[in-house]
Amino acid sequence: MSSRRILILGAQLGLVWALVAIVLMRTPVFQSPENGTWDQRVRSFATPVDVPIVLILIDQYTLDWAKKQKVPWPWPRDMYNYILDFCQGGGARAIAFDITFTDLSQTPEADTSLAKKIATVPRFVGAALLGNKVGDETGWPDYAKPNPFTMKGFDAWQAAHPDSELHAKLGAFSIEEITETTATLGHVRAEKDDTDSYIRQFLPVQVFDGQAVPLLSIAAWLVGQTKAGDAPAPGPYPPIEFEGNQLRIGERSLPMDERGRVLVHYYAPLPGSPYAFKTYAASDIIRSQLAHKAGKEPVIPPEALRDRYVLVGMSAPGLYDIQPTPLEENAPGVEIHANVLANLIRGDRLALAPAVPVGLFIVILSITCGAVASGLATAKWIVLAYTLALPLPILAGIAGYFAGLWWPIVGPMFAATASLTSGVIVNYAMQGRQRRLLRRAFAQYLSPKVIDQVTADISQLRLGGVDRELTMFFTDLEGFSSIAERLNPQQITLLLNECLSEVSQAVFEGDGTLDKYFGDAVVAFWNAPADQPNHAVLAVTAALACQKKLKARKEELLQFTAGLPLNVRAGIHTGVVLVGNLGSPQRFNYSMLGDAANLASRLEGANKAFGTHIMVSKETWDQTGGAFIGREIGRIVVKGRETAVTVYEPLAMKGEAVSIDLEKYNEAMDAVKANRLDEAQAIFETMPSDPVAATYVKYLKSLESQLGWDGVWRLQEK
Repeated sequence: MSSRRILILGAQLGLVWALVAIVLMRTPVFQSPENGTWDQRVRSFATPVDVPIVLILIDQYTLDWAKKQKVPWPWPRDMYNYILDFCQGGGARAIAFDITFTDLSQTPEADTSLAKKIATVPRFVGAALLGNKVGDETGWPDYAKPNPFTMKGFDAWQAAHPDSELHAKLGAFSIEEITETTATLGHVRAEKDDTDSYIRQFLPVQVFDGQAVPLLSIAAWLVGQTKAGDAPAPGPYPPIEFEGNQLRIGERSLPMDERGRVLVHYYAPLPGSPYAFKTYAASDIIRSQLAHKAGKEPVIPPEALRDRYVLVGMSAPGLYDIQPTPLEENAPGVEIHANVLANLIRGDRLALAPAVPVGLFIVILSITCGAVASGLATAKWIVLAYTLALPLPILAGIAGYFAGLWWPIVGPMFAATASLTSGVIVNYAMQGRQRRLLRRAFAQYLSPKVIDQVTADISQLRLGGVDRELTMFFTDLEGFSSIAERLNPQQITLLLNECLSEVSQAVFEGDGTLDKYFGDAVVAFWNAPADQPNHAVLAVTAALACQKKLKARKEELLQFTAGLPLNVRAGIHTGVVLVGNLGSPQRFNYSMLGDAANLASRLEGANKAFGTHIMVSKETWDQTGGAFIGREIGRIVVKGRETAVTVYEPLAMKGEAVSIDLEKYNEAMDAVKANRLDEAQAIFETMPSDPVAATYVKYLKSLESQLGWDGVWRLQEK
């Protein structure tokens, strides 16, 4: 199949996945995870605000205080008079109670007292619970005053949105005596999400028996727009107007969905507080009012409420007004009202992203992902496509939040992922046959990493290479020549197979590329063909793994070595070499070439001079970043080079135990560097079991004059 037809097929699959995503977005299958992404956006980007709102909470502290005062719950209704007196005396802009008094109390006088008090507070907003499942009233009660708000355009809007939730059939009101003195009512119905009961939206207004009942916080905002001296009831108020998908209230406009719901713009808690607004315990308000009446210093100065919107509600767990929100699992219901009120004060608004732009975004993204993925030939480009495409829905969702939109993430993410995967499958099915043939053909000659790269990009079969920094790894078997003299060819073959298999396994487990075998030696490298930022760490880890593997099989291998011990020596160096397909057009190998590779080979041989099994250059050691326990061996000049190289011996992974007294050894090395060779020799002599220390002792004793040594070992053997 031609490349063009493959791209078209990928694009067609992308369109199919886009349509599937658009359909699923309207179901709980996608809505539940989408809610989770929205909550995460709110938690990540909500900010604290400074608004004239005060919460007065009947919290657990208040209940405990009242209990000590011999005031049982539920309180006598006249207890709320103290709160109203304090708020009114402090010059509150509006006072709203997120509390319904639906039952007669045991003290009718207290009910009468609260009712009379409410009648004297012109900017008081009472609570009513409206809906279709709760309440006994089927019509507006005769004892309730008409709510002072008017509507425009509701009937037309309701006819165009038959699934709207704004029309309430049932209502629950406070007792008759209290309701008849309440000039303004606001509804307190919580709009819990269908999938998880979190409160992310609210009904801005409900219509009950022809009466417009705004949300409690919206009613408080409207009442607060009037002048302080208005009585007995503030007003008139601007009408509540339905215009398209907007609800206009005065100078504010709220975007509604088809059900009439509006998104809550939540704010982060104030510093040092669990709440987003200034909050007082109801007990402190009551104590302050009592102190004020007695001529004493109040706990809270009344001026703290001046020109503030005051919302009174409950936060004690036992009072059952705790609601889950995107910011908090256990938020007081009145705090949700406070967030809505702050939205109105600040003019902040959130809306669901329009369906048409969202649909176009999904279609374009999905078609593009399907077409692009179907044309990608290499794994790195496929990974890049996923890396670039999948963050786009997330970035769009974040940008939408700051633009005041709930832009969906889950639907676009699903469409992009499915389209990319479909495109990759199409590519694999249509173009993968040739790659599979090549994989089988080269499986016996190339390392798994190289095979993956070659089969992903066939152009690599051409001759050529690139300069690249690698960490190179050379090993051989210590004393293998002596052992081989005692074995027949079959035994030598078995021994080599066992040892080389262990070394190769360590290389592959460390994601290395196996270059070649020659005799008992193994050559490998890291950072090609795949990028490996930690290539030095991987190489040293593989070297330590070789030692552990052969040590674990020490007893088993003695039967192959005629009883002689067998160890692996490794030399490791990091440097720039030529790496690629080297050879002739008839036969080539993925390998490396350069002076840095020669140095790694020489370091393997340099182990013999010091009795070590792993030697790494400073260039490698510096890139391991402290991942290993090791020590500096010294500065050496290997045969065939003139420049000295500082070399190290890795002993173990960081955190593992070592048998060498590194503190004493490092003290001796410091003396060597300071040319205090007598002192260094004396310390090294206390470490007879350490082969490096023993080598230093032997060499220092052999010097005719220690003053003439520059600290550089000049090795004469490879």
